[in-house]
Amino acid sequence: GTFHTPAIVASWAEVTATVRQYGIAAYISDLDINQALDPQISEYVDNMAEAMTELLDLVTRDVLLYATTLQYANGRPSSSAVVSGDFLNLLELRRAKRTLLRANAEPVEDGKFPVLIHPDTAFDLEGDSNITNIFQNSAAAGKQEQYFNTVLKDIPLGFRLYESSIIPISRASGYGDVYNTWVLGKEAYGTVKLDSMPAKIIVHLPGTSGVSDPLDQVATVGFKCNFASVRLNESNMVLIKHQASVFTGTRAGL
Repeated sequence: GTFHTPAIVASWAEVTATVRQYGIAAYISDLDINQALDPQISEYVDNMAEAMTELLDLVTRDVLLYATTLQYANGRPSSSAVVSGDFLNLLELRRAKRTLLRANAEPVEDGKFPVLIHPDTAFDLEGDSNITNIFQNSAAAGKQEQYFNTVLKDIPLGFRLYESSIIPISRASGYGDVYNTWVLGKEAYGTVKLDSMPAKIIVHLPGTSGVSDPLDQVATVGFKCNFASVRLNESNMVLIKHQASVFTGTRAGL
């Protein structure tokens, strides 16, 4: 007989991102360079590298903050309804994982979903008995060793924590601070860099700037990079809104 292979037409969704150039530079005098006890140029290079890394993290963070798959702790209907006691715990992470798995999102690293958390949130997770009891009763001694680490890394049921102070704290009307925590699946977001203009640290020593430095007095150290970040699949990330036990009042300037 004749067999006919059914034909399908693949569909593609276009996601765009605008690449922007970022950079900053610092001036260093020859007096600082020659009289300081510690090497100045190398210190500035290290500081600029750290500043560039944090800047790119901030760009990505601000993009992720507009994620549309939202989860409010304890089943609250909105951020303004999140109140004291609505802390992040293993149950909330499991709910987020359920949402991701129902959308067929895949884990990212070693079968685990990355979780981006603030240090205040990490504090609450470290005291969650649903997590600590599993470690204490686990036959795998390697898991118990996490008690002696500075921060928790892998926690039960498929989560890998990434802790950062740049995770934003939002302001809710009269109900205290609302913390943001992301649980990510594969291809939740992407970043764009220009291979033709790679990120770099730029150093100009005194005497290399021509007429703009006629007395060979000024050095500069800076960075320049081209970067963009974009959310690729809203179904592959969950943004959890919650409070933290360390602070449940309101703060200005957030």
